[in-house]
Amino acid sequence: MNESEPVVALSEAEIKHQRRLAQYRKHYNSHKEQAREYYRKNKDKFAKRCVEYRKKNPERHRENARRQYAKNPAARIASTVKSQKKHAAKRAAYMLAWRAKNKEHLLRYYHEKRVTPEWKIRAIQAHHKRTALKNKCEVRATKTDLKKFLESATHCHYCGTNKAKLTVDHFVPLSKGGAHALENFVPACKSCNSSKRDRDPHEFMRSIGRLL
Repeated sequence: MNESEPVVALSEAEIKHQRRLAQYRKHYNSHKEQAREYYRKNKDKFAKRCVEYRKKNPERHRENARRQYAKNPAARIASTVKSQKKHAAKRAAYMLAWRAKNKEHLLRYYHEKRVTPEWKIRAIQAHHKRTALKNKCEVRATKTDLKKFLESATHCHYCGTNKAKLTVDHFVPLSKGGAHALENFVPACKSCNSSKRDRDPHEFMRSIGRLL
């Protein structure tokens, strides 16, 4: 110590704190192992306490979850995926039991949701995304892209009608390697979309007399 530096006298409370801190650092690993062992023996107790806390403090719990995710999103996603794989059978059994118990509630919920435009867009996006992934096609379009495309569509790309309800069709079919992307979308009436199926677009347009 430099002789010019003043010596600061610690209070009795500060001395006790320094001693406790030194003891904690000395036995850190043993304390950590004891804590882990206590947790392993009392998992149910901790789980119950966590559930009660979440019910009493939903907003605080959500805020903590958002903060933890913002710190390291990749780690949080990896942890969630790992947990889902580890407990896949348990989660499936729980969901089956829950659905059986709440059948009327689910039917009412789906009936109410399916009539909303947001639900329909979500269902269309999910269907096309599953098909694209099944056929190992590129997926670039989002639910928002799909919604904006349908809102801006004015007439059927194949027959030209502007009176029928329009749907999204993939100009190059997903089964033929077409991408689920905005540049591969064309508006089509339900009749043309159903008739075209996964045929070549030019072949289909020739069959309806729209292309020589």
